[in-house]
Amino acid sequence: MNRVRDGGGPALIEAQTYRLGPHTSSDDPTKYRSAKEYDRWLARDPIPRLRAHLAAQGVTEDVFDGIDENNAAHAMDIRQRLLALPDPSPERMFEHVYSEPHPVTAEQQRWITAYERSFTTPES
Repeated sequence: MNRVRDGGGPALIEAQTYRLGPHTSSDDPTKYRSAKEYDRWLARDPIPRLRAHLAAQGVTEDVFDGIDENNAAHAMDIRQRLLALPDPSPERMFEHVYSEPHPVTAEQQRWITAYERSFTTPES
């Protein structure tokens, strides 16, 4: 860090995080993680640690409540904006899978395009 702070240029920071929650709603992490391991990593969670540090520096609960309310309102605004966007066409999901077109995804894209078109009726 001193090299960066002293103007020595950028540095790559590899931040290895721990996933506290399950992968999906069907995942049960208790099958491959002990409660001791989970508790050890929970104690290292940076959000509660920062909150405790700021509280020790005199930041009041009212400030935290205001931040929480602001964040909830911001998240709701984002969700509403996203829901207002037009739905993308299903065949677009294949456009950025690989850096170059791939025969497998190209075939899947052709299939979904034909499938979607099968639901439209020709105008008379």
